[in-house]
Amino acid sequence: MKQIVVVEKPPVYDRCDAAFNIKGKPVLFSYGDKIYNPCGVDIPRELLAHEAVHGERQLELGVEDWWDNYLADADFRFEEERVAHRAEWLVYSKWCRLEQRGPYLEAVAKRLSGELYGNMATLDEARSALLRP
Repeated sequence: MKQIVVVEKPPVYDRCDAAFNIKGKPVLFSYGDKIYNPCGVDIPRELLAHEAVHGERQLELGVEDWWDNYLADADFRFEEERVAHRAEWLVYSKWCRLEQRGPYLEAVAKRLSGELYGNMATLDEARSALLRP
């Protein structure tokens, strides 16, 4: 899926900030066919893949419905982040040296299990979830 990148806050920014305290953090937001990049950070191909998964799933469900579910339901949020983080790791794995795959998997699992998403899983659970199709 091709998305356009805009350097501004998404329509759900305030709701996301209330839920996850993201103000001032370099967080990306998929919103259908757009990636909102409020801090204007460089976006590597693996994060574009991550956001594309969110965008595709949002368009399937309806963007507003997706965000309502994402913000209200931790199980829904975890599964949405799991498939997006897995896509990110798989894209990175195609382009990196073999010895970089393991450390990147650890970094992605740490992010998935971390504070940004509400500590929804342990590091071991996140790592296992990323390896699952």
